[in-house]
Amino acid sequence: MQNGDFVFVRSNGNKELIGRVLYAKKIHGKVTHSGFTIRARNQSNEVLSEYCAIFCSSSLVKQQFMTKGGGSSISNLNQKLLSEIEIPLPPLKEQKEIIDILTTWAKAINLKETLIEQKKDQKKGLMQKLLVGEIRMPGFYEEWDNKLIGDLIIESKEVAHEADLNKKITVKLNLKGIEKRSFSAIEKEGATTQYLRKAGQFIYGKQNLHKGALGLIPEELDGFQTSTDIPAFDFRDEVNPLWFYYYFARENYYTDLEKISTGTGSKRIQPKNLYKLPIKVPSLAEQEAISRLLSTFDKEINLLKKESKEYQKQRKALMQTLLTGKIRVKV
Repeated sequence: MQNGDFVFVRSNGNKELIGRVLYAKKIHGKVTHSGFTIRARNQSNEVLSEYCAIFCSSSLVKQQFMTKGGGSSISNLNQKLLSEIEIPLPPLKEQKEIIDILTTWAKAINLKETLIEQKKDQKKGLMQKLLVGEIRMPGFYEEWDNKLIGDLIIESKEVAHEADLNKKITVKLNLKGIEKRSFSAIEKEGATTQYLRKAGQFIYGKQNLHKGALGLIPEELDGFQTSTDIPAFDFRDEVNPLWFYYYFARENYYTDLEKISTGTGSKRIQPKNLYKLPIKVPSLAEQEAISRLLSTFDKEINLLKKESKEYQKQRKALMQTLLTGKIRVKV
């Protein structure tokens, strides 16, 4: 490859990735591309390579792929189809202005994404120490109690009524606190006894708790049912549910969970084994203080995510108008 080359995804198991482009503005050292990609090179003096890269990364090209590919998502990109893509070309000076405008928006989005990752790292580092007492919240000096997980939670086995068995069978829990951690609770009708799950209960997947499949049931999912493969737990006194959730969500805690997995292949974590794990418990007031602090990080991360999505939405709309000439840039 050379400076300024384009690499298009030729084939992929995910059809959404077919046609995605990488613009290699600067190449350092010897770089090659695989047979699953198509390399293209700008040989025209009528188009700036960066302008072409922006256009090829827009939805306008994807629409043309679908139209020229027969009206549906293509399974493979070929050179003939790629060569037929039409690019509306403004004068070179206007191309440069469009590049500058959209690059400014891209930098703003990248800044938001960087801030999100920084916040996540800060929160993760704080969780690792705050939840085990290595760092204490200001004003709290009491010794933490040595307990077992079973002292804090108890499994709920309230059987669902027959009339409720077909309601909310398939759900997806969007977990609180930790990003990118969710799992599907999918049960087949009549497969096993179904148990009612209530808002505020702690829930996890027996086969994937050590992968982060855990959460607190939100209000909107109150009353759904699962089997005991996805157990739910009520909290005993003197436990803040969100603190308990954060405690489990620490990444370095998954090693401890692996130790109590049972079975071969697809290992499971049974409640009776979970109950035996030791845990250091601060006072309820300190639990609540820890939860408030970590929740503040969550709110800031979610706000930054919303802002980033809004920036992306606005940049996409701007691309549509600038790249099609509906809005012209004065030069």
